[in-house]
Amino acid sequence: MEQKIEPKKTTVFKAMVSEQQVQNVADKKKTSLYGTVFNRPKAEDVSISSIELFYEPYWIVKGNYYSEYFRRTVYEFVTSPEVKEVIIGSGKFPVRTEKGKWGKIRASMKAGDNANKVEIPVEEHVELDIEDEIVFNSTGSEIKFDYKIDSRNVENFPEEILKNNEMYLRPSSLTEEQAVDGLIKLLQEGNMDEGIRKIKEKITIDRLEQIYVPVYEVRCVDSKNKVETLRIDGMNLKVL
Repeated sequence: MEQKIEPKKTTVFKAMVSEQQVQNVADKKKTSLYGTVFNRPKAEDVSISSIELFYEPYWIVKGNYYSEYFRRTVYEFVTSPEVKEVIIGSGKFPVRTEKGKWGKIRASMKAGDNANKVEIPVEEHVELDIEDEIVFNSTGSEIKFDYKIDSRNVENFPEEILKNNEMYLRPSSLTEEQAVDGLIKLLQEGNMDEGIRKIKEKITIDRLEQIYVPVYEVRCVDSKNKVETLRIDGMNLKVL
């Protein structure tokens, strides 16, 4: 199968909220990490020990699948009850009729109700042209990507940001090749007929982008020294 894959692009989102804003959200949500909805600790019994900014990777892969091939199938036609054979070109196709008791019952029906059928084996010339996009999060799960990319919220020098924050990068469970394979599987799903004669098959990946999203991790400690982590989106203050 022919493949054409655009080079990988890297995008890093800027943290659009301040650490103080994160602190304010964490102060309101920290008790939700402990106990149950009916038995939460008091806010003064849970302290914030640290706030750190991490970057979580996403894969966005968009592409096109083109396939042209011949496949064998059978066309079924309904004929009127008096037809015994259908001739197409040099081919002769007998009409399928019911025999026995059911055949006699059908013969007594009105025309249309007791119509016979003829099956004609054919070879279809098929052309598929499918486009789609898939997004994976850091764990390799397929998700909906809710962030919009524009010049105001992305870093101008992404590679430099990643290099300077290497210890704060969360790993991706998918390699570049695995992300591409995920889209190929999606494009081919339900479109791979068996017993076909392929003429042409091509995959074109026109978007292969790894995007890093800033996420604040807030470490909280309760009165029993139990440590829990509150994750807050660095783009919109959403608790993750």
